[in-house]
This record gives sequence, C-alpha cells and structure tokens, in this order.
Amino acid sequence: MAPRNRATGHVPAAPSRSDDGFGPLLVSLGVLSAIVLPFFVFSLASDDSMREVKLFSQAIGGACVLLGFAVRRHGPPAQPPERSRAASLTAKALLLALALAFVSGLVNGGHADPLGALAVLGPLALLSAGTSRIGAAVSDRVFVALSLSGVATALLALGQRFAGFPRLPLQFPEPRFLTTALLGNPGDVAAALTFPAVLLWAAALSAESRPRIRLLAFLGLGIVLLGLGATESVMPILAVLSGMLLHVLFDLRRRLLPFAAGLTLLAIAVFSTGAGTRILIKVQELRSGQIEQFVTQRDIGIEAAREMIRIRPWFGVGPGCYSNAFVPARLLAEGRLRRRMVHFSDSSHFENAHCEPFTLAAECGLPAAFFGLLSLGALLVGLIARHRKTGRSLPGSRDIGLLFALLASFTVLSLASFPLRLSVTSGPAAYIAGLAWSALLGTRLAIVETRERKRRVGLVLLAATLTLLAFVRLLATLWQAEGEERLRELGEASPPLKLALLPDAKSCLRRSLLLRPRRSSSWLALGSILRFDQDLEGAWKALLYSHSLEERGETDLNLGRVALERGDVPTSSALFVRTIWIFPRLLDSVPDEALPASLEVDVRAIEGRLPLGGAVPPLPPSVASRSFFP
Repeated sequence: MAPRNRATGHVPAAPSRSDDGFGPLLVSLGVLSAIVLPFFVFSLASDDSMREVKLFSQAIGGACVLLGFAVRRHGPPAQPPERSRAASLTAKALLLALALAFVSGLVNGGHADPLGALAVLGPLALLSAGTSRIGAAVSDRVFVALSLSGVATALLALGQRFAGFPRLPLQFPEPRFLTTALLGNPGDVAAALTFPAVLLWAAALSAESRPRIRLLAFLGLGIVLLGLGATESVMPILAVLSGMLLHVLFDLRRRLLPFAAGLTLLAIAVFSTGAGTRILIKVQELRSGQIEQFVTQRDIGIEAAREMIRIRPWFGVGPGCYSNAFVPARLLAEGRLRRRMVHFSDSSHFENAHCEPFTLAAECGLPAAFFGLLSLGALLVGLIARHRKTGRSLPGSRDIGLLFALLASFTVLSLASFPLRLSVTSGPAAYIAGLAWSALLGTRLAIVETRERKRRVGLVLLAATLTLLAFVRLLATLWQAEGEERLRELGEASPPLKLALLPDAKSCLRRSLLLRPRRSSSWLALGSILRFDQDLEGAWKALLYSHSLEERGETDLNLGRVALERGDVPTSSALFVRTIWIFPRLLDSVPDEALPASLEVDVRAIEGRLPLGGAVPPLPPSVASRSFFP
C-alpha cells in the first residue's frame, strides 16, 4: 500500500501490478480515447452526424474504462478515505440529481429518447475513472494529451480563418464562422479550448517543470488563446480568464507577476484576431441598453425555459427534451411578454437554453437542477477547504488549485453556453470532477472498482450496453443523413430518377426510425418523402407524429403543404401563418397557391396586436391536440 504523505494527506497513485491483467491498460486507453478523439473524429454526412460521431467515440472510450475495471484481476487494498463532509455531500447530491433525472425520463416517457442516456453514461464512466488509482496514474498524460489537442485545434482554426486551410462546407454569415476546426462551429471550438488554455497556463507556471517544458507550455498557451480569439466567442474567453485568475489566487505571491504576463498575452490574442472588436461592440450594446443584442438573443432560450419550468416545475419536460418543447414554450413566453421573439440568425430553433442551470431545470425539474448545482458547489467548496488543510500546491494533476480552476472555468462557461452537451467538454469535465472528488478524500477509491464477481459481471454488461447504444445511435443518425440526402436529390431529379430514389430514401429513413423511433427529424423527412410519393395520408400521419414529438417551423410548413394538397385550405393557411411566425425565412418556401404575401400581412397584423394582449398564431384543431403543451 502506498504510504500517505503526512504533509498533504495525499496518497500517490499506486503503480499497476503485473497481475492486474489488461485492466489498467484498458482504463488508460479508454480515458485517453474518450477525451482526445472527440477533438478529431468528424462526419460531414449531416449537421447531427458531426456531434454524433464525437459522442460515439466518447461512449466507446467510456465502455473501455468500465471493461478495464471489470477484467482487472487484482488491485491494492482500498485505502480508508478521510472523513469529508464536502465529498459526502457531493456524492449524495449527484446521486439524487441523477435519480430525479431518471424519474423525469419515466414521467415524460412519451417524448424522452432512451438513446439520450448515452450522453450521460459516457461521462459517468469517465468520472469513475477519475476517482480510481488507475485513472489518477494516467492523469498527467491525459492533461498533456488534452493540451496538445487544444493546440492542434487552435492551429487548424487559425489556419481556416486567416490562411485558407481546408474549411468545412458550412454556410457562414461572418468571418469568425470559418473557425470550425474539426468541431463544426466556432462556439464548439471556443468551448473545447477552455480546458487546454487553463492547463497550459498552469504548466507554464509550474515550478516543478523544466524551463524548456514551461516555455513550450507558454507558446502553446499563446496558440490556444489566438485560436480562442479567432472564434470571437466572449463567454469562453471569460471562462479562461476566470480559470487563470482563480489558479493565481491559490498561490498569489508566486503567481501574481506571471499572471500579468498571461493577461498581456490574452489581450494580444483577443485584439489581434477580431475578438477585441466584438467585445467592444458588446460593451457598447450593454451601455446603450440593447440587452437582446448583448446576450445574442439568448433571452429567447431562457424565457422558453422559464415557461417549461412554470408548467412542469417538479420533473421538467424530460431529459434531452428542451428542443422538443421549445417552440410551444417560446410562444407561451411571447404571450406573457407580449412581444415576438425571433432569432436573427439562419435558425430560429434552440436545442437548449444556452445556460446549463436553466436547461437542467427545464428538462429535469427544479429539484434535479438544485441537487446538481449543490453537488458542484460542494465540490468547489471542498477543494478550497482541502487546499487550506494541505497548505501548499502539489505538482501536475494533483494540484488542488488547478482542479478548482478547471472546474470553475467550466462553471463560468456553463452560464452562457452548453458544455454538458458537447463531448469535447463533458468528458474532460467529468474526469476532472472525479479527480477532484477523490482529492477531497485524500485517496483514490474508484466508484466502480471492485473484485466481487457479481459486480464484475454488472460492469461488463454496462460496458456492452454503452457500446450497443453508441452503435445504434450512430447508425440511426447515418441512415437518417442518407435518407435526407436522397430527399434533397428528389427536389432536383427528373421523374425517372425520382422513381429510383424514392424506395431507397424511404428504406433509409425507416431503418433509422426502427433504431430510433422518437427522432422527430426522421419522421419529418419520411413525411416529406411520402408526400413526394403522393401518399398524402401516410405523409400526414408521419408529419403529425413528428409534430407531436417536436414542433418546428419546418414541420408546420410540411403539414401545411400536405393539407393544401388534400384540399384543406383553412388548416393549411393556419399552419402557414404559424410557420412564418416561428421562422420568417420559410416564407419563401410557402407554395404560391397559398398566397404568401397575404399570409405575411396576417402575420404582421398578429404581431401588431400582440403588445395589446393579442394571441400568437394558434394551431388548427386537428394538430393542436397533439402539441407538446396541448
């Protein structure tokens, strides 16, 4: 058994023994792959597939971690942990939050997608790895790999924006949207660079590192900060600045002067890439009272979340179901506020509230959100208490100040972003939380580490389940993308080619729905294809079911098209008016026989009456009964 350091209370990670089998290797490879691969794997099959392949790689890494714990032959005897109220409160609050989220999924079973559990199970496996001796032993290498991934991502993002490096085939209204790296959009890139920036900052200040390593870390920090500036994302910049400042406060005397250098480097990166100009614009918007522009219309997502919380305060709308409930919740918020809320970007639909506390409360209910925040708060407070007890900083991943700075930067990022929903941030955050939780106990005691046969079997089954869910979800997404591609081709194909494309398109989408039947966008695409095939009854049923799962402007538009072709003019007109209200850009897609100009006049009249107490455009009775909030 490794001896306890009396000065710090820390128990060094025990080296893996030769009779441990492949367990330590599997855990190490699982952690590294789950954290690093999401930076680099990507798919251009569809917008959804980009994030799905990253989630897939995280899930496979998590399954590898669980399997490693299961096949491990022997392990050192468990070190009795120290008493820690913060550690106990952290664990209990997290378990309560997860239990309440599970109940929310059962209560909202008609909308919640069971495959959404994949986004939770993978990070939980990484959290368990962070609490273990094996996970701790590899933590320094994980931090180095994460830092290098950030540098590579930043270099690619900088090259895409300023040097014409290979760019993803995406539409962009501003130059900053070129900085996609291999992640899809600048917001994801900026969020992904937050942890690497704080890690490189800490490495540059580490007294235990060689001068050459510290210099390389400082250069890497400069690259990551330049990449961060190229995205022009304000909140990640504030998150990094917060992490750097809090890390300094844990050793103020030695780190204050380097902080001035780091702050200068951050300022140079920000004002040399365009981020500085955007920050100045934001300041001007705030001073002039343009709050909507200042928050980039995030108030729409938050106001919709408030409606979800008001209607279902205890168990929310269901885990992962914010997107499903967004449109009806947004319209309820418009009626309450007496103003129309349309995002000025190319998309008017919010997948989340762009604020994790609000999203969690809306999806899982206020109690689940409370216990989730309590768990994080107890962990942060416990780290401060632990640092005061030890009295000094430790090297590498054992540094309490570094763990606190990383989790604090993640917390700041969560206030105006959605890092829990991105594999490049949720995985590292869970692993770091595991390291921090075990640091409160002064030992490494894996949550799932065991030598009991029944529990080993349970871990193997859990790893197999995680792997199966990952393959099912990815395959469903790829089949959906293929079906949607056939649908796009149908719009421009000649009649003979349409006959050849239709069966293939329907087959792809039906296979996708067989694996993931609560995917509203797949039903939407299938309904559109059935309409092409003149199966109006089948198209109406498919689109109506899609609408019952999740209303979008596109769903109302396609329902209106089918209703018009069926001769139901009143229903089609009501649907088209609601379509234009939800997503004005779809006015160009309304059929000419529906008189789009007249519909636009109706929408303007409704908008004019709204401040006086008027109502938003209602759904026709045949559709309203299937709405998320009937």
